[in-house]
Formats: sequence, structure tokens, C-alpha cells
Amino acid sequence: MLSDGTNSCLVDPDGAKIQSDIKLVWYGNTEWPTTTKILESQFILNIASKHYRYQERLILPRQSLYIIGQFRTLSSHTNQSVRQVMLDLIDNW
Repeated sequence: MLSDGTNSCLVDPDGAKIQSDIKLVWYGNTEWPTTTKILESQFILNIASKHYRYQERLILPRQSLYIIGQFRTLSSHTNQSVRQVMLDLIDNW
């Protein structure tokens, strides 16, 4: 949910291309990371024993967002509330 203080917009990120200048790279021993680097309190890089490289792109709080795509207005005339649309979207994921 994206809000500018006057209105809200539900953003469906499925298939979205995300560009961010903030990138974290780290290495691990499993195909899929068990945690993200940003959540680790202690991080020691030992590249010799690590076989997998992970990369994360971050969008931080208060960072400007630009969203381009199809926009559809939900009003009091629609049968579904914003809450129901969000629940349906999450169920489909």
C-alpha cells in the first residue's frame, strides 16, 4: 500500500521490475540464504569457504518511489473494499 497522505494506492509487485541504487552482496553455503545480510547483527565475510553469492536490492523507508503501470480506481461503487482486494491479492500469491 502506497500512501501520500491524501490517498492510497495498492501496488501489485508481481512481475515488476525494481531498480534501486542500494545493493547488498554477501556469500553463504546454501543455495537459498537462510537470512538476509541486513538482518544479521554480525557479518564476517570468508569468501574462501562460501559457495553462493546473494544480492539484495533495497527500497528504504522515506525513499522516493516512482511507480509506472496500469492504474485502476476503487470507489464506493465497487463491490470490493480495498481490504478485500488486498486479501485476494495475497491469496493469489
